Amino acid sequence: MWQFKAGVGATIAVLIVLGARWIVSDDTDSDIAHKPEPSATPVPVRPAIKHSGIDPGPTDRMMQSLRPARPLPQRFNNYLAQEYANSAVTRQVLTQIAQGWSQAVNNVRDPQDAKRAGDEIAQGIACALGEDVLAKVNLDQQEMLDRIKAARAVMLDDESDTVAYLRFQSLAGGQFFDDPQARPCRFDPSVLLN
Repeated sequence: MWQFKAGVGATIAVLIVLGARWIVSDDTDSDIAHKPEPSATPVPVRPAIKHSGIDPGPTDRMMQSLRPARPLPQRFNNYLAQEYANSAVTRQVLTQIAQGWSQAVNNVRDPQDAKRAGDEIAQGIACALGEDVLAKVNLDQQEMLDRIKAARAVMLDDESDTVAYLRFQSLAGGQFFDDPQARPCRFDPSVLLN
């Protein structure tokens, strides 16, 4: 258990550092005044919440408490369609992580909200770095982390989103995120092509 927390903590720390470097860099090509357009792409359906009287587990409890997800920015959907047109698994896993980023940017008001968004991001990262996903897309963990970092740069390529994400990071700092269990993906990678 501690290895998982350390691994997720290290991954999140790397993403935070890279995000800070990206914010500070002199990227004059980005249009800061550009506002994201609402997406026409439907939001992925979340698994049904169990109502059997049995504890549904940390992932289902987390989903019960999250506010409805906003559509992902169109620039992000366009990026996925262009960069990963031949990999449905990569598109799905990056979309799952982006839903957590969207929660972090749009729905974090206090440390509890930050914990829920952080849990969702951690679950998406665990999905992306899972053996079944990596085998399906024929990548190692570092290559997948590079894809995650590139996708996050597109997702947060807006000044207000970047500021909101930094606020999320300050509220989430020092918290432990839930173990995503054995099946962190909200989709079945085995049924998708590459």
